[in-house]
Amino acid sequence: MDIDDTNRDLNCIKSEIAGFPKFFVIHESSGYVVEVEPETYSGLQKIKEGEGNKLTSEERAKLRELQNYLNQLPPLNLEYNEDYGFLLGGSINVSQACNFSCVYCYANKGTYTLEKPKLMDKETIRKAIDFLFEKSPYGVSIVFFGGEPLLNFPAIKEGVLYAEQKARETKKPVFFNVTTNGYLLTPEVAEFVLNHPFNVIVSMDGPKEIHDHNRPFADNSPTYNVVAKNLKHLVEEAKKRGKLHKISVRATVLPEQLNRVYDIYHHIKTEFGVLNVGVELATLSDSVVTKGHIDTYLERR
Repeated sequence: MDIDDTNRDLNCIKSEIAGFPKFFVIHESSGYVVEVEPETYSGLQKIKEGEGNKLTSEERAKLRELQNYLNQLPPLNLEYNEDYGFLLGGSINVSQACNFSCVYCYANKGTYTLEKPKLMDKETIRKAIDFLFEKSPYGVSIVFFGGEPLLNFPAIKEGVLYAEQKARETKKPVFFNVTTNGYLLTPEVAEFVLNHPFNVIVSMDGPKEIHDHNRPFADNSPTYNVVAKNLKHLVEEAKKRGKLHKISVRATVLPEQLNRVYDIYHHIKTEFGVLNVGVELATLSDSVVTKGHIDTYLERR
């Protein structure tokens, strides 16, 4: 692929996540999506606009790097074959209920608009795990989610032990993921997830005043102190076992909180010592990011 032919093989995408610009290209001939640097994106845009002669030396170098990388990628096999039976993993909604009332919740405060949210029973979890192991030839990754999944911790525990038994029988590896609001992440639960192949994501929105505004308890009372206590214990125990990389924190910010993104990130990193911290922007129909939000954020930086 020559630089001048780039526009025939690549589509460029620019996006913004919590005010941070992200650049991607779609490589049509292979099917890959690649995140690229700003110089790569600007160079591709110049070529597509017929201004390849205006490329800077840095843009040209970045495009060469991209070419070399893409030329080494094998083509993706995107053909559907119903006999292939390949399934890496699946998500199991173990709880339609939630003990929080987050202001940006997409699931109607965790209830999925149900009058009587239900918890998944152990038999259904075992059937789901049987299905995953049957359909996956190599291994299984199971995500427990909700609502708040830890409201149904006994069923999660049962599912993990059953899946590990299936893994031994089939000689297929199994891994687990859980995203939790952290309120029920007691020492007992922390001990369990650290003793099994779990990745744990704790939802926390930063400093107390922001977190308690965004993520109150179901009766609108604050939740930060309990979540912070549980997260600190989990991190301390994970450090002792060399599993700190298995713990992540995800913060969600409202548009009017964009100017606090750094505060949120810095608070979580310094207060809890977590290696992996992600910040996402809440996307609600009545919570639109305006130019004013972005300007305020940029001024703060």
